[in-house]
Amino acid sequence: MTRVLFLILFSSTAFAQIDTSFAKIKNRGYHECHAERPNDLYTPIVEINISYPHIIIKDKSLQKFLNDTIEKLFQVYGKVTDNAKCKFEGPDLRDPSFTSTYFKINNFNSKYFSLTRTVQWGGGGGSGFATHQYSSTFDFANGNFLRIRDIVDNENDSAFYTTIISILKTRFPDDFKSPSQEWNPKLFQFTSTQESEFGLNKESIIISWEVVLGGAAFSRDAIIPIKKYSYLFKNEFLNSMKK
Repeated sequence: MTRVLFLILFSSTAFAQIDTSFAKIKNRGYHECHAERPNDLYTPIVEINISYPHIIIKDKSLQKFLNDTIEKLFQVYGKVTDNAKCKFEGPDLRDPSFTSTYFKINNFNSKYFSLTRTVQWGGGGGSGFATHQYSSTFDFANGNFLRIRDIVDNENDSAFYTTIISILKTRFPDDFKSPSQEWNPKLFQFTSTQESEFGLNKESIIISWEVVLGGAAFSRDAIIPIKKYSYLFKNEFLNSMKK
């Protein structure tokens, strides 16, 4: 097995080198079922299911730090799962709604941990359905989740936006048909991406872009090859991807 060393910033001046030779990622789950107003028979039942990663490594202090960070990201930190099935007494007057969250690991190496969360929501009584994706990349050296401003200079903000839209238009041309301009103005008018988070795999940046079509809302992924569009990225980021 290839040995991987993680560098993580514990203070502003010191780095610790961590041996993660036997790193493993396990799937954990969280379940919750409740009515926001239990005494109101017309209040929808809400069922929440969350699947999230749990990292196991030799260094237990780093393991706790990583897993606490992940649990906060998935909004399960400090919560205790309820494995019981949703059961409510009284007349069945409340249409159930649900939220389901699951994940995909994009990258897990000596510099970055990147994943994409997919959140699906369904409303009671046929009120709608939505799927959203949120891609995030954690930088071990800085101890922070990265944003586009960390890898793309502000002077390239407009060009980066144009690249995203061009990729989306090629992959999902129907998203740009009328009346999409009314529903999705950000597909047609420049919007800064500097504060956006992103996913990162070995070769590409992953931008999750929200789209609304009719009564449905969902996310589209713009996959941006780093090598092809290297002129958009900061040299520091490009160099980190080469090592």
